[in-house]
Amino acid sequence: MRVADRSSEDWRGTGTVLVIDDEKEVRNITARILERAGLTVLVAGDGLEGLSVFRERQKRIGVVVMDMTMPRMGGLVSAKALRSLRPDLPIVLMSGFSVEEATFQSAGLGINGFVQKPFKPRDLLGAVRQALEQRGNQFWRSEADPCHECTSAKEETGRAGD
Repeated sequence: MRVADRSSEDWRGTGTVLVIDDEKEVRNITARILERAGLTVLVAGDGLEGLSVFRERQKRIGVVVMDMTMPRMGGLVSAKALRSLRPDLPIVLMSGFSVEEATFQSAGLGINGFVQKPFKPRDLLGAVRQALEQRGNQFWRSEADPCHECTSAKEETGRAGD
């Protein structure tokens, strides 16, 4: 698991991100940051809702950003379930835990990034960018991509839950 670098503040891309967090305010702020970077955002209030949204739209979702600790189904259990549906799915965890604690708790899940709460926009964007780049993800394009103009048709905006 890697922590985002600070060079990602101006990064922009296209594609769809699923944000799963039980705290509405955190969910909304996270969605706004990602939308300002050009990404389409779907949201869910916990792991069970997140799995439902993912099952319905998994062909569109390029990365999942989720809280580690949530009621009904937490982030670690959700990550395992998401991996069973799509093993190559990039997953970024968010938590108030330290990087060391999050790494220890998520060992063996193949988590692609971590953002410690509270976070700055550049940290979130850096973690999402790194997760997508690690996986060579087909579901997104960076505006730095020379072929961006020919592949960046804007997808419909959809939000599940809020």
